[in-house]
Amino acid sequence: MDPTSDSSPASISSEDLDDATEEVLRGIQEEVDAAEQQRFERAAFQAQRFLEDRLLVHRRRRSDVVRQLDEAQARRNAAVGSEGRTEAEGRVLQLDTKLTEVDAAIDKLDRRENETFKRFHEHIHHRRYQPPTVERLFEVGIEIR
Repeated sequence: MDPTSDSSPASISSEDLDDATEEVLRGIQEEVDAAEQQRFERAAFQAQRFLEDRLLVHRRRRSDVVRQLDEAQARRNAAVGSEGRTEAEGRVLQLDTKLTEVDAAIDKLDRRENETFKRFHEHIHHRRYQPPTVERLFEVGIEIR
């Protein structure tokens, strides 16, 4: 008997339809996962680059402050009057405080404790590893005769 000549309507069980839908969704998800992984890796690289750039800026700032501190100490040591020495000592203390602040900023960046980096890192991880959601938009009934 020819199955195409059967006059009874074809019926597909809901279970078979759900299985077919899951199989199609799995295939789509694999394609999306590959693209999402590349996007995640680019974003992670950008986040890492952001930290490296910030570290570079702070290390350059630190070098400038160290140079200024050395000059201020030399001026203090060369000062002859008490007024000049007091003024130079104030500048040395100011630069020493600035150097401590820059070192603390470098240390925080080395430990990845930058708030911008943390927020972005959490955002990209959440976006990448959030489980996919499937939402039925509509149901269609197909009748083949």
